[in-house]
Amino acid sequence: MTLRTNHTEQSMDASSVVECACWTTVSLAPLLIWVNGPAVSAAQFAIRAMVLGVAVTGAIVLRVRKAARSKKWKERNDIQSAAWRHSAFTLVELLVVLAVIGVLMSLLLPAVMQARGSARRTLCQNNLHNLGLAMLAEAGVKRRFPASGNYSLDGARRYHSWVVDLLPGLERNDLASQWKFDRPYDDPANAALARITVPVLVCPDDETAIGPGGLSYAVNGGFGWTTGRPVYDCPSAFHVSANPPLAPIDLNGNGVACPSDPNQDGRPGDKNLFFWTGLFFLENWPKGLGTVRHHSLDSISDGSSNTLMLAESVRAGYDPLTGATWASPEPQRNSFFISAYVCEGLRCAPGNVDYRRANAGEPPYHLEAINAARSQAEGEAPWASSFHVGGVHVVFADGRIHFLSDGIEGAVYAGLMSPQGSRIRGPLAQPVTGIDSY
Repeated sequence: MTLRTNHTEQSMDASSVVECACWTTVSLAPLLIWVNGPAVSAAQFAIRAMVLGVAVTGAIVLRVRKAARSKKWKERNDIQSAAWRHSAFTLVELLVVLAVIGVLMSLLLPAVMQARGSARRTLCQNNLHNLGLAMLAEAGVKRRFPASGNYSLDGARRYHSWVVDLLPGLERNDLASQWKFDRPYDDPANAALARITVPVLVCPDDETAIGPGGLSYAVNGGFGWTTGRPVYDCPSAFHVSANPPLAPIDLNGNGVACPSDPNQDGRPGDKNLFFWTGLFFLENWPKGLGTVRHHSLDSISDGSSNTLMLAESVRAGYDPLTGATWASPEPQRNSFFISAYVCEGLRCAPGNVDYRRANAGEPPYHLEAINAARSQAEGEAPWASSFHVGGVHVVFADGRIHFLSDGIEGAVYAGLMSPQGSRIRGPLAQPVTGIDSY
């Protein structure tokens, strides 16, 4: 009699455990589905319905089977019948257990992964926020924004990027105090410092910034940067698919790009429009020699809350092929730009300007849109890009953080890039933007 009782209790205990697991799954399902979000496809809905169906069916089957077994054992007093019943899990119970485990894993894993992804995205956003605070502090103390990059007058020596200027504000005085400002960033005295990973410069979701000297963020460079060809301080634009990729841009559309005599360019000239449509520029080092072009907090006439200052850029900084780091002054490695496809043939004349191309999905414009850099090479894709779904984190010139959709209208995006866009007249004139525009 004792043997029969033990068999009965053990078998019923096993069924009870499985039944409890089933009902637990059914009870937790609404909470887990709420955490994971609603089903966005028929396949997801079918999977979730199947999961709940298995759990409910398993619980009901075990409840019925348990009741029948209990009645049967009460009616039997034969020890031989007890021997026929084993105390381990039956095949049905084992299958139900495995199904329940699978159900729980399918519901829990997406929630865990989503929580981890959310934590990485929050840290990425916090890093950008700290960079924004350091940049505004630098602009307040120096009464100007730093240069995006600093070059020698002949362009041969590459000194440092905006990141080096922000090191004290990022609480990295250990690096700033050792930096040799009179030497290029790739000089042995500075190269070792530039290869040090500074966590605040790297977004956890940026899988391309895993090397020494990684950088996941860039400054607003407007339409392009200045070069020494064909004349000194020539505003030029970059096209990833063009040959050559860098060429002068005629911003005022008068048919003259980078004239040897600036008086031939009219008013406003290309350099005026270049200044109005970007926030950070290349300058010569030491300061005061050659090109001196910069904005201050007071010169942002469109409003600091309507002007982009920093954005994520997954192709900035570290490049294993060239050894570039966060200290590189090369604009395609520390800045992000608006697509110059806005002006057909790099001439912004009447009939040539279409701001929709600033963030378009059709070729070839899609190569220079937000998040286009995901599939492009390091140092060759200076577009605002991240590995987040749907857009990029940006910080405005007032320090405000915003997640900018990669579907934003091109005209609105161009307006947010320009600190003095309201001054522009003619073909390149921009619409007035507000927070309700994006």
